[in-house]
Amino acid sequence: MKTKLFLLDDHCATLDGLRLVLENEPDLKVVGEAKDGRIALKKIFKLKPNIAIVDIELPGISGPTVAREITKKSNIKVIALSAHDSIKYIQQMLLAGAAGYVLKTSDTSELIRAIRKVMAGREFLDEGLTHLVVEDYRKTLRKTGEVVHLTVREREILQLLAQGKSRYDIAKYFGVVPHTVSRHRQNIIEKLGASTTADLVKYAIENGLT
Repeated sequence: MKTKLFLLDDHCATLDGLRLVLENEPDLKVVGEAKDGRIALKKIFKLKPNIAIVDIELPGISGPTVAREITKKSNIKVIALSAHDSIKYIQQMLLAGAAGYVLKTSDTSELIRAIRKVMAGREFLDEGLTHLVVEDYRKTLRKTGEVVHLTVREREILQLLAQGKSRYDIAKYFGVVPHTVSRHRQNIIEKLGASTTADLVKYAIENGLT
């Protein structure tokens, strides 16, 4: 059975070129296309393709909005096909539910690979974008690392706070005055960028301290 595709791009030349290339593949079939996001959504829900290939910048409504509507209301997969290699656009489409992101500047074989991987239940990211995503992930890890540098005592106190212990209970446990516990608690709050005890509890749970 052929994979049914829907093409969404506001350039006729792009649509014509994609249709020609994709329909040369024995396992692929283009069942519809559109140049406007709103029109595309109506057609997509009517035609029920397996995959919608969606540009990001569109008249009507944007690619991320189209992707979000499709993935929220159906099992149709979305692959972004974009001229943008910015992490901002990649994040927008992935958060909107896209299963793949391919650059228009890549060889069309990259899009075909994306289609087949997505149909196999996997995600796909253009090879030209890997370094951007990895670097963004490293930045996230560095930010996380900055707030994880708690002393042994601070981690112990955070664990007890997450267990619902009062500062008096904790002070008694460590054999110190409550003021010392309060000072540790304030240091923890500043390091984690937290504002409430609930924030501390959430952090403790997420980082396996409970």
